[in-house]
Parts: sequence; structure tokens; C-alpha cells
Amino acid sequence: MKRILLISYCGPPNAAVPTKRISLFARHLDALGWHPTIISAHPRYAEVCDDFFVHILPPGCRIYHTPSFEPFQSRFVHSHSTIPSLEQKVSTHNHTHQRRSDWILLSLRRLLSYAYPVQEPQWGWNHFVLRRARDLIRTGRFSVVLVSLPPFSSMLIGYALKKEFGIKLVLDYRDPFHQVQNGVVAPFMRSRRYSLRARRHILLENRVLSAADGILAATSRSTQQFRDRLGSEFNARTKTITNAYDEDTLRTIPPKRFDRFTIIHGGSLHGPRIEGLKLLEALGRLLRSEAVAPDAFQVLLFPGTLPDFHKERRLRTLLDRFPELKAVTRFMPYLGYYDYISYVKGADLLFLASGPMKEMILAKFYDYLGTGRPILALADPDSAMADIINRTRSGVVIPYNEMPLLKNILRALLNQARPSLRVNPQPASGFTASSTASDLAAFLDRIVGLS
Repeated sequence: MKRILLISYCGPPNAAVPTKRISLFARHLDALGWHPTIISAHPRYAEVCDDFFVHILPPGCRIYHTPSFEPFQSRFVHSHSTIPSLEQKVSTHNHTHQRRSDWILLSLRRLLSYAYPVQEPQWGWNHFVLRRARDLIRTGRFSVVLVSLPPFSSMLIGYALKKEFGIKLVLDYRDPFHQVQNGVVAPFMRSRRYSLRARRHILLENRVLSAADGILAATSRSTQQFRDRLGSEFNARTKTITNAYDEDTLRTIPPKRFDRFTIIHGGSLHGPRIEGLKLLEALGRLLRSEAVAPDAFQVLLFPGTLPDFHKERRLRTLLDRFPELKAVTRFMPYLGYYDYISYVKGADLLFLASGPMKEMILAKFYDYLGTGRPILALADPDSAMADIINRTRSGVVIPYNEMPLLKNILRALLNQARPSLRVNPQPASGFTASSTASDLAAFLDRIVGLS
């Protein structure tokens, strides 16, 4: 059996989003002839831990946790939020734990990261993981090392291992680091595209990309960005491997039962390119005008692993502006993956917002897709996520800047005798963990077969 070394800062039992992708790779690659070994940062660096993804790993899959140099560590606890939470306790199927929050320490941590070649606090992890990876490669017969990004500084780990051992290197881009705009390479999330630091990052990434044997992207549009940037000779080295849902896992989780129409949103409601607060604003306007009844529905908001404490003011301002929302909105505590999915499977409507993001697709979207529940998305109609929703007929896409349309759809939906978003979902088999792992295994086989 061929062996693959999976390197990801977030790995089981870290509950962050990247853990799910790397765990599902390991779970299904093993059955396809690729035995996985995982290296990740020690769980003490995780904001939230959940043992669910440890349990789904294949037998014999080893996880090596390494220390990291991250002074002024900042940890988060959702119960420290000033936003009200549910009074009742919610039982969890898996054990989870969270750490303290201190935004002063987080600010110091960010300032320190300016001294790193790639401005990320996780840069201090590289030294420790390199030492562990070297030991494993010397003693084991690994055919491929796959490095999960971000943190983007981890690409230098793969580059160093490639240069030292000549091992096949695959870079797995969950999110883009840079993008091509009008023929110019620029940072993906920043407007200061021509700063000296940005230029250094681009040159550094170009060097690593040129050495890589394979480049994975989570959307086809991101894959095309790499091809436009690197040239046609790199077409064979690039591959789209989307995020996915695990059909076997979802099948075993029973749905939660609710006594009223239930809308669920998980993760951040606002950010650089997220417009999720518009859902609450639209509902607040409808409640104030008495266009919908407050006892007809409820909205459950689940926090992500990194709640936006520094942006809570916007949410609290909205609640003060529309006090009617307090009767229908429930701020849920953090739940393990098993319990969270049980709520998602029982919901009548799953809401998500990606704003003007075209290339990226929120990871939770695939869990939504896998449950078969109707999706209401605030997104760019030309985005990659909107394309999948329309192809699978799994929901409705509303342009992120169309507040009147959002209000009209919610009003019509909540005033039905039996509220239901009429969709005709088609099989989304192309986004299952088994199918994406099969594509990945074939790609790895081809890489290993190259001389």
C-alpha cells in the first residue's frame, strides 16, 4: 500500500473547519490504496476541540501532534460573548472544550507575526513539524506529502521536504492566497496589492508552486486561476478537489425535531465579504411591520470556532434597533459536529451568506448540501456556490445586495399555511467525500507514476 503524509496545522481533534477536510481525505484514501499519516499542531493550540473527527479516521492512521512557537496565544470561549445564549443546556454527543479569550493578547500575537516571512502567527509551527516530518520520511516509505493551506506559511514546509528528500509534493489550497486580476497577481483578501511584503509573498509562493508536483484547489475557478497564472504547462499538475460531505456519517445522525418553522445559520454572520446580518435585518423589518408572526418561526444561530468578538457591536446594534428579533432568535452554544448536524438535518431552511465572493465556497455549504434541506443563500449570482445550488436545485440564491427580494421571499415563505421552500433537489453525488477522495487518489496515482 502506498503511504501519504498529510500535513495540516488543524488536525483531529481540533474542531476548526480544515480538520474536516483532512480527516475525510484520510478516511477514504485508506480504502483506495493510500495509507495516511497526519501531522498537526497540538490540540492545546486549538480554539475548540471535538473528538468526532478522531473517531472517523481509518484503523492504523497515526496522528502526530507537534508543539508550536506562538507567544501571546489567544483562545476563545463562546460563553464569554456578551450576546445572550440559550438558558437551557444542550447535551452534546461528543466531548468539546474551549479556551479563554483575550483580544489584547491576540493583538500582540498579530503584531509579532509582522516579523515572519509570511505574516501568520502559525509560522512558529514550521520548525517543529519539519523536524517530525523528517523523522517520519527517513523511517517510512512515503510516496507523497500533502500540505494543507492555509496557514500559507506551511507551503515552506513542503518546499523544504521536497528539496531535501525529493518526495512528491502536493499543495492543497482550501482558500486562495493570491488571485489574478487583469493579468496581475495580487493578494486575495487585501487591497494593498503592491506592497513590498505582498510582492515578497508572491515571489515566495511562485517558487514553491514551481517545485510542487500537484496543486489542489477547492473550486474550479480557483483551479483556473492557477492555470492562468502558471501557464498551460501546469495544467496537468492542477486539480479541483472540492470540500465534501460524508454520506455515511450524515446517514447515521438523526434529525432534531422542532415545534415551529426553523431557520439555521452556522458560523460567522459578518466579515470582509459576508453579508449574513441582512437575514436578521430583513426579519426584523418584517416583524416590525407585522408582515410575519413572531410565533411562526425561530432562527438558530450557531457560532463558528472563531466567533467574531471584535464585530459583536454590529450584531448588538441590530438587536437594539429591532428588539422584535429577541423573541425569535436563539444564540446557540458551540456544539460538536454530531449534534450540530442533527440540528441542520431537522431545520426547515438553511441560511448562508457569502457576499461578493465568487471563487470561494463556504465549507459548511457542503454539509448543507448533504442533508438535502432547502438552502437560502445570499451570494453573487455568478459565484461558484450559486452555480452548484442552481445545478443541484438545492435552494434559492438571492443577490447579496437585494434586500427587498430577501424580504419578499421570507414574507411569502413564513406566511404559508405549511411553510416550505419549494426546491427539487437533484443528487449531489459529485460532492461526497468518497467521490472526491476517489478523484484525489487517481490524481496521486498519476503523480507517483510520473518519472
